Amino acid sequence: MTQLIQQHQQSDEKHERFLRTIASSINVQVPPNPEQILDSLAGNIKEFRFEADSNVTFAACTSDTKVWGKRYEKRDRESPKHPSSDTGRKPNSLCWFCGGFHYVRDCKYKNHKCSECGQFVHREGYCASAKPRKTGRRRRKQPVSAKVVVVDVCSVQQRRRYVSVGFSGTKIRLQLDPASDITVISREIWRSIGSPALSSATVKAKTASGSILSLDGEFECNVTIGSSTRSELIRVTEKQLQLLGSDLVDSFNLWSIPMDTFCCQVSGTPVSTGALKSSFPEVFSEKLGLCTRTKVKLELKENVRPVFCPKRPVAYVMYDTIDRELDRLEKLDIITPVDNSEWAAPIVVVRKSNGSIRICGDCSTGLNAALQPQQYPLPLPDDIFAKLAKCKIFSQIDLSDAFLQVEVDEQYRSLLTINTHRGLCLCNRLPPGLKIAPGAFQQLIDTMLAGLKGTSGYLDDVIVGGETEEEHDLNLRGVLKRIQDFGFTIRVGKFRKKQIRYLGYIVDSRGLRPDPAKIEAIT
Repeated sequence: MTQLIQQHQQSDEKHERFLRTIASSINVQVPPNPEQILDSLAGNIKEFRFEADSNVTFAACTSDTKVWGKRYEKRDRESPKHPSSDTGRKPNSLCWFCGGFHYVRDCKYKNHKCSECGQFVHREGYCASAKPRKTGRRRRKQPVSAKVVVVDVCSVQQRRRYVSVGFSGTKIRLQLDPASDITVISREIWRSIGSPALSSATVKAKTASGSILSLDGEFECNVTIGSSTRSELIRVTEKQLQLLGSDLVDSFNLWSIPMDTFCCQVSGTPVSTGALKSSFPEVFSEKLGLCTRTKVKLELKENVRPVFCPKRPVAYVMYDTIDRELDRLEKLDIITPVDNSEWAAPIVVVRKSNGSIRICGDCSTGLNAALQPQQYPLPLPDDIFAKLAKCKIFSQIDLSDAFLQVEVDEQYRSLLTINTHRGLCLCNRLPPGLKIAPGAFQQLIDTMLAGLKGTSGYLDDVIVGGETEEEHDLNLRGVLKRIQDFGFTIRVGKFRKKQIRYLGYIVDSRGLRPDPAKIEAIT
C-alpha cells in the first residue's frame, strides 16, 4: 500500500513540473499549485482561429502568445502538406491523366484537350481514368470471371467438306467452296501434279474481304470427279489455297447430287496406304529402284598404287546362303563377274535383323585411303527438326537398299571389285562401306527434296510433317511424287502418325525428347 502511494505522489510531481514549464515558456506568472497554474493558462488564451488560406493551424490572440503562433505558422508553411517532384519522392501509382510516373499536379496534360472525347485535363486514351474519382476508402477490385471457349482445330478441319479430284491422273483433295467463283490451287499442288504450262489469267480474283488475290496464271487439264472427266481451267496462286469453286460444281452438275455422295467418303478420312500405293505404284514396287538422275564418280589421290587383297575364308555352313545372295545381286545387275582386276577387296558378310545377309566389300583394306574424301556434310539433327517446327502429323519413309539404288559411273567400277569364294565381281551400284558413299548419297537426297515444305532426310530415312492433316497429305504426296521422278523405291513406311521415332528422338506435336530406349542404359 505504501508503495502505491509513493508512485501516485511521483506522478503528481511530474504533472506539476510539466505545467510549470508550459507557463514559464509563454511568460505567464507561475502560481504555487497545479490547480492555479491551469486556471492561469485558461484565462490567458482568449480564442483560437483556423486560417485555411495561410495554412495556419491555430494562433493565440494574446500578445504573449502571438510570437509562438507565428513561429508555428512559419514552420507549417515551410513544410508542404503534399510531396512534389522537387522533394525527390516518387508516387505510389501512375498518373491517371496520362499514365506517366509522376504526381497528378505535375502532369503536363492539365490544359490538353482530348481529341477523342473533347474534354480537357487528360491525354488521348485516358478518358475513363480521368473522370472525377470518389474520395474515401478504396475498395479492392474483385476478379472478373471470363468464360474461355476452346476450339479444337482438328475438329474444325474434319467438319469441312473435301472432294477427291484427279488432275491428269493425280489425286488431290480440294475443299468444297461453292462461294468461290473459280477453282484455285496453290503453287505446291501445281508442282505436285507436274507443273503444267501456265498462261496469263483471264480473270481478276478478289477475296471475300475485297482485297486483290494475285494469280500466277491458269492451265487447262483433264479433271476427274467420281467417274466423270472433263477438260477444265484451273487457276494457280501463291497462297495456300485448295478450293473447288462453283465453276467445277456447275460443270460436273454437282448441285443436283447429294453432297454426301461425293464428299463424305473423303472428309476427315486419313489417306490409307492402299490409296498411296494406287497413286504411286512404282514407288511401292517390290523391285529395286534405280536412280535415273545421276551416277556417282570416284576420284583417286595422286600417285596411289592399286591394292589387291585375296578372298577371306568363309564358314562352310554359310556357303549356300552367300551363294544365294550373290545370285540375287547378279540377277539385279548390282554385281558383274570379271576375270581380273588391279583392285580387289575381300567381302564382309553381315547378318540383318530379319535373318537375311548383306554382302559388301571391305574397302578399308586400301581403297578408302586412296580416294579423295567427299566433302558434302551430313545434316545435323537440329537442322532437320527445325524444318518440322509446329508439325503435328508425321510420316516416315525408308528407301529400300538405298545405296544400291544409285549407279557408279562405268569408268570407276573396276575400283569396286570384290573378291569372293566364287571369284572377282565388279560393283555396278554404290556399295556400303565406301568412304564417299554417305556424303554422295546425302547430296542426292537433299537435291531430291529441295523446295519441298515440311520434309527432310537423313541418308535413306525421310521424314514428312504437317500442321494439319491436309497440309501433311499435300507434303507427303509431293515427296512421293519426287521419289517417283528420281526412280527410287521405298518400303511401306509409317504414314500419318502423331508420334514417330527418328534419329534417337521421339517427335510429336509437343516437341522433341530423347527416346527412352536409347537412354535406358544410363538412366
